[in-house]
Amino acid sequence: MKVDFELNYLAHWGETLAIFFRTDKKWQQILMRCEQNTIWRAELSIADTCKELHYYYAVLNEQNDILRQGSDHFQHCVPCNKHDLYLKDSWLDRQWEIFTSKCFTDVFFNQKRKAHKEPNGNIELKVLVPYLEPSQSVGIIGNCSELGHWGEKSIVPLSNSSTEKRYDSLWTLKLSLHTTENIEYKYVIFETDTHKIVDLENGTNRVITPYHLEKTCLVNDGFFQYSQPKWQGAGVVVPLFSLKSKHNFGIGEYNDLTLLCDWCNQTNLQIIQLLPINDTTNSLTDSDSYPYSPNSVFALHPMYLNIPTMGKLSAELAQQYEREKTELQKTDKVPYAAILQKKQVYFDYLFETYAHDLFSQDDFQQFFKANKFWLESYATFMNRRFHREKEFYFFLQFHCHQQLEKAVQYCHNHRVALKGDICIGVAPESADVFAHPHLFDKTVSVGAPPDFFSQEGQNWGFPAYNWDAIGKEKYAWWKERLQVLERYFDAYRIDHILGFFRIWQIPIDKQKGTLGFFNPSIPYTMNSLKKIGLKLSYARLTQSFNGDLNDVLFVTHPQNSKWLYPRINVQQTESFFALKSDEKEIMERIHHDFYYVKNDEFWKANGLKKLDEIIASTSMLCCGEDLGMIPSCVPQVLRQLSILSLEIERLSKDPSQPFTDVSKIPYFSICTSGTHDMPTLNGWWQEEKELRQTFYEQQLNLQNDCPQTINPDLARLILKRLVHSNAVLTIIPLQDWLSLTADYCNQKDDRINNPANPKQVWNYKIPCNLEELLADKDLTQIILSITKKGEP
Repeated sequence: MKVDFELNYLAHWGETLAIFFRTDKKWQQILMRCEQNTIWRAELSIADTCKELHYYYAVLNEQNDILRQGSDHFQHCVPCNKHDLYLKDSWLDRQWEIFTSKCFTDVFFNQKRKAHKEPNGNIELKVLVPYLEPSQSVGIIGNCSELGHWGEKSIVPLSNSSTEKRYDSLWTLKLSLHTTENIEYKYVIFETDTHKIVDLENGTNRVITPYHLEKTCLVNDGFFQYSQPKWQGAGVVVPLFSLKSKHNFGIGEYNDLTLLCDWCNQTNLQIIQLLPINDTTNSLTDSDSYPYSPNSVFALHPMYLNIPTMGKLSAELAQQYEREKTELQKTDKVPYAAILQKKQVYFDYLFETYAHDLFSQDDFQQFFKANKFWLESYATFMNRRFHREKEFYFFLQFHCHQQLEKAVQYCHNHRVALKGDICIGVAPESADVFAHPHLFDKTVSVGAPPDFFSQEGQNWGFPAYNWDAIGKEKYAWWKERLQVLERYFDAYRIDHILGFFRIWQIPIDKQKGTLGFFNPSIPYTMNSLKKIGLKLSYARLTQSFNGDLNDVLFVTHPQNSKWLYPRINVQQTESFFALKSDEKEIMERIHHDFYYVKNDEFWKANGLKKLDEIIASTSMLCCGEDLGMIPSCVPQVLRQLSILSLEIERLSKDPSQPFTDVSKIPYFSICTSGTHDMPTLNGWWQEEKELRQTFYEQQLNLQNDCPQTINPDLARLILKRLVHSNAVLTIIPLQDWLSLTADYCNQKDDRINNPANPKQVWNYKIPCNLEELLADKDLTQIILSITKKGEP
């Protein structure tokens, strides 16, 4: 059977297009030829027994390296008539695949599939309609009788009956067409019940020529060309521990997500983002409050369990529970250690009372079977640490699963998505390191180089990943980690996504982040440095200057002292100032080359290889926290893999500018007013007295002296500009949403974390109950005036 391919694509000079196809389990490649400037063609012979053809297009450079890869959504069932095929395709940019993630298909636009009886025909049309309300359908009108002669009352409906969720936005139609004239047509979105057209495609008519109809023709028309504005949504980010309600135990609990969901519905917010909710129980002290140091990347934190939901307490314990709950709810901060100790008493009672019967139930058996691959090693690890029977941890994890799953279902029923958080590291003493020691390197500690968060860099205390070992196992641990997260979340944020390209590693015997190096990276050697012109001795390059251990020109690799890495910000060291002028010049060139030029392609290949395979293991929407010292290759890889970037107005990615230009925020990004590592709008306004005046004039176009403190009108102006930016999603910290009213504006100590403080206790608690938020009609109306984009 012969297959002819046709693709309309405008290539740049030196670029070639190729088709990567799979007819069985093996991927192959064929090059295409260009005709008529933008029309690319290729031919392929496949076996008559072939039932399915899966392929994608890619743009190659002159060295045949992939520059851009299109979407892999080209998948055709080969007609059984054994006729030759003509495939007329449109380029599908992978960035638009965000709309095939479960965040959209399962929550925002959860469709009831609409199948229509279709006759066998010589042509099949396909179109991707990324965002569509449940009450709407897709149809077609055109210039022939089969397409209603452009009649608005003669819409031919398309079918949406794919069994695969990732193809939920794919609509198809089979027709029998035979004509000597061009067929012109457009797709429409219409109300299913009334057949009223909601959107008629923008731009020129689509065309099928008689030439296309000589064979069985499969037309992939790409994306629906909306005449309406692109879809955009908004949401809220808050740590689960920060939530207050009348029913929780002084700390946010899984059940509280239903109240937060109700508030989102009330304020037209579509997504809730949480900080990590994995178990961090290590020392039973307030230091366990740090959510980015999990003792298991799979286990949920029992701290968030609602005790009454787990089972009935004895009369005495029930009275004690109510007394303690009342006391803990009055605290301004989360008394982390105290809550953990008090809840432990109720966990013990509930385990002794209900565990035996629970373990025999089908729900528990199914849960245990699905999670055995991590649950047993986690329970063994916790048993060794705290000397409790393993079954105790099975019991708690099952209840965590049940309570969170119920809250998730409630959110989904109300069309609110949940976004989780993937920690870049794990605790050195954790169930993951215990179960998979070969996947980690404990000879170094990972962190971050000096940046706007910390002038001395950050040492997080996490072991590094052994990516060679992880790669040999086809990234199974990472894939399993995401797949477990997907049971509860529709989207996720990869904490410090730069770590997938290269991670800042600090030798275990060092403390400060300034003595780290990027791994992997291409090191220097004494010979390579001499060729560049730096002819200092090994001792002068690597030994401390004037006794200061941090004052060196180069750091060495812990396993190979011949590998040299220029010390970050070397220009600020005494050792650098003591160099001769020509040596300084060479050293500055080396520093710039290493951090911004030399390793870029290497880091690109490294990040692409890992992320491409790992993120493909789930259908969650992926966002990368791409802040800090960003290699130029990172935005390219994020675009190529359909990963949303993170954009913050107060944190410009352009070193020459103090702020991000909101008007230039890309569509495929998540915009926010700040992260948990930054001061809130309120805190920043009070701390940055000089910078806020620049912000006031440059960003807000306001004159005169800015107010000394943030006020609701100013907060509304700032947040509205972000929500009305071009970003597909704007997710604002709850503290900043609360600053929209005088009741909650200018709250003291509302920052969650200060990265410069290694002893930070994560104990922020919102200033009001969720029930009070739901009853606050003034705040609701103010937020609606921002999120309802047609509002003034």
